[in-house]
Amino acid sequence: MITVDIRTLRSADPGASEPFRFSTPAPKLEDLQSLRDLKGSGTVTRLGDRYLVAGDLTATARLECSRCLKPFEHPIEEPLSEEFTKEPTEEQFPAENERLVLDPMLRAVILTSLPEKPLHDPACRGLCPACGKDLNVEPHTHAPEKGPGDDEHPFGDLKRFKR
Repeated sequence: MITVDIRTLRSADPGASEPFRFSTPAPKLEDLQSLRDLKGSGTVTRLGDRYLVAGDLTATARLECSRCLKPFEHPIEEPLSEEFTKEPTEEQFPAENERLVLDPMLRAVILTSLPEKPLHDPACRGLCPACGKDLNVEPHTHAPEKGPGDDEHPFGDLKRFKR
């Protein structure tokens, strides 16, 4: 669990800030088992009864290419700017008495930064639909293979009902 101590900020004037830094080689964030080398730094600023966490995070996610299924490392670099409070709204995160638990915020920021369709290379050619070979390694084409009875289309009789 990644936390920031806010005991000194609780009694400070609004606008007071404290720096924070974290680094973990194998973070345990829900839905992000392939995440590595999570690092972050920034400041926590008291805004009355709220706290603003601002800074940056970096990490590496091991993803699978959506075209060829090859695993690859995806770098993540994202800014942080989120509010914490005792009674959070949907856009805020909960603040405990003496600390802020950053895990839910980090998870949300990282999940929204990941590509919807990850590609190890934008020019990835994917897998052959006929034989399943990686077209990046072995480009080829196939003549359509005909099996027994393939000469007749299964819905060929419907052509005569066409108006």
